[in-house]
Amino acid sequence: MKKVKVLIASLLIITSMTTLSFSSNAYSINDRTDSIASSSARSGSNYKMLFLYLNSGTSLSSELMDYDNVNTYVISPDGGYHVTYDWNMSKQYYDYIDYIGYVKKYVDYIVSHRQTKNNKIFIATPSSFVNGKQQSPNSSNIKAFFADLRANFSDEVWNNNIEGIYVYDEEYTDNGKYHKNVGDIMHSNSDYRNKKLLWCPYYGVYGEISHVLRAYPNLFDIILIQPNYYFGGKDVLDKIKGWIETQKVNGVSSRNTVLGVQLEIDIAYTWRDDRVTAYGTTAKYCKTAYNKYFNTFESIKRSYPMSHFGDAWKPNLTNRTIINRINEFYAY
Repeated sequence: MKKVKVLIASLLIITSMTTLSFSSNAYSINDRTDSIASSSARSGSNYKMLFLYLNSGTSLSSELMDYDNVNTYVISPDGGYHVTYDWNMSKQYYDYIDYIGYVKKYVDYIVSHRQTKNNKIFIATPSSFVNGKQQSPNSSNIKAFFADLRANFSDEVWNNNIEGIYVYDEEYTDNGKYHKNVGDIMHSNSDYRNKKLLWCPYYGVYGEISHVLRAYPNLFDIILIQPNYYFGGKDVLDKIKGWIETQKVNGVSSRNTVLGVQLEIDIAYTWRDDRVTAYGTTAKYCKTAYNKYFNTFESIKRSYPMSHFGDAWKPNLTNRTIINRINEFYAY
């Protein structure tokens, strides 16, 4: 753990905060009681989430305060801001340290404003993919990330605002070993044991979702399914709605995991109808698609976790039409 000690020492100089040690108690995801998941189920209707995909150039904006009906933020790196668990030889600290610094800026901004100071926040893990290939980090690196993340927040913010951890990787390509390792390590630490674990896979990996639910029924507290219809994928909204209503994916019960959905919208929703998007559709298609999301999940939004895809590109988060549309969906 030499790297961790060097890193923690540097964090103490930078942040003047006390680092926290991990519990040595053996603890497995499958040893967890149902209390956290049951709590999630009871409070599923309380989650009105907005995903904030940040990068090193993303600036904070007062428009975030205008999402009046959002009560939970999920902070994550965007696809162009690659964050891993790797030890950076040139900088002599973990690759994710800069990312944690940006996350802290977002969290401080959110909790410092009257409108959002009580909002809940999920924070994404680094990616396990390097150059397009999964390289599952070892346990010591995952533990180091959790320690360094915790060291950057006061007890008040950690206990009142940090709701849980979002596993950044949408795919489940190593038969779940990485995802399960994150969950086991997270819940073996007393600082994280009562935090929730969130995953947001896209519809195309529904086989992996059903595998997770069958093999690791206590792994995730919440799974939000991305339809991908907005970006030109198949219209599977009714199918996903059925999964959420039954809390089953392809007949596999979610058991201790609460299923919800991610509604997708971006700046293309505001363009003239014939303008072509980067993903090969038109703005008219995007408007029709989001409106169908809105109408499909309207009847169940009060009972299950709901989320919206934002983006790192600032206009997606600050456009008044998008803000109003998301607020309208969350007006309950």
